[in-house]
Amino acid sequence: MMKINSLILGIGETGVRAVNRIKSDLPDFHTATLSDENSAKISLAESVLTSKYEFADSQKFFPTPNTAVFVLVDVANIFDVSLACEIGAVTDRRGAFAVAVAFVPSSLSPCFDDSVHALGELHDNFSGVIRFNEGYVSDFFDETEIFFKTLSRSMSASASIRLDGFAALKQVLTSDNDIYFAAYCGSERMDSHVFNSKCLCMRLCAQMCLDTANLITYFFACGGDLNKRIIDMFRSPVEKISLGYLSDRKTYISDRDDDLSGGDFVFAVICAE
Repeated sequence: MMKINSLILGIGETGVRAVNRIKSDLPDFHTATLSDENSAKISLAESVLTSKYEFADSQKFFPTPNTAVFVLVDVANIFDVSLACEIGAVTDRRGAFAVAVAFVPSSLSPCFDDSVHALGELHDNFSGVIRFNEGYVSDFFDETEIFFKTLSRSMSASASIRLDGFAALKQVLTSDNDIYFAAYCGSERMDSHVFNSKCLCMRLCAQMCLDTANLITYFFACGGDLNKRIIDMFRSPVEKISLGYLSDRKTYISDRDDDLSGGDFVFAVICAE
């Protein structure tokens, strides 16, 4: 479904586990892992690396400059962050687009302050840093899977309003500040959509100043016909909080998606201050 060259690269044990989770459901992405030999033994990625030089010296990861490289890393592990930054720097030198997908420990964790500093290092080496905070996501691996599925669906040739091409993807995922992702998966036959839409909005508000966001993008996918009522219901809480000075917010829509059954839908938001 993805219409651009793309690579998901997992760093360390967390990165290996994340790639293993998403690989079977996301065949559109090429996958690789970079870890020690113990974690490498369980990797299901197409390319299993144990040295950063294997990535830096390889041409196969960059078939064209218009390649997106997503690097998954647990920022509580400073060694993994250092490797991720080197991968980001190599990707940038190749003229490709580097995005970090970072798992951040709880603010109650003793390593939280170091993790915040590590996020700053990622920003120095990546065009965008997508931040998943422990406690605000049910599971980092589930959440990354939903995130990549959302991007893939939005770039499908069958999408009615498509995230069309490399330049559009860069616009959505480029930010000097942390980028947040939130999604709700449900069924049109369920009640309490108003409640769930407000909860999704509150989840974002608890992590960032949504009223000063300079990047907000919506994504909607469903297994049946387009349901504008549900889209409006889930957009509305975000729009009421935001200052509303942005004129170029977009909603990418993939209706009649083969991956979803008739009444199922997914609404997602990508945003940054």
